[in-house]
Amino acid sequence: RVIKKNKASRLKSRLAKRAKK
Repeated sequence: RVIKKNKASRLKSRLAKRAKK
């Protein structure tokens, strides 16, 4: 399973989106 990795990936994406703004 890669739930942890998936969660981390989503978190990174959210952070990147926020930083882009």
